[in-house]
Amino acid sequence: MHVAKADAYYYPDVMVNCGGAVADASQAVDDATLIVEVLSPSTEVTDRREKFNTYKRLTGLQEYMLVAREYRQVEVLRRQGDAGWLCMTYEVSGPFDLKA
Repeated sequence: MHVAKADAYYYPDVMVNCGGAVADASQAVDDATLIVEVLSPSTEVTDRREKFNTYKRLTGLQEYMLVAREYRQVEVLRRQGDAGWLCMTYEVSGPFDLKA
């Protein structure tokens, strides 16, 4: 993923581009509608701060989702036009088996 306004390249865990097709896998996508990052102890701070602040510059980005495996939580940050971003947090309770 290339964010031209920040001259930055990132590799999100999941990215959905509803714009046009990418001609070949070697090309960097320069916009996305949804970006998902799976948090780990070593990447969480970067995903929450640096990457989100950069990704916000993408005009087509509508949602940024953070999936926390360690504490079973999903945060969805949804663009609210010029008003900013709405954060919704979902937590998993009860038994949780990643092997299933």
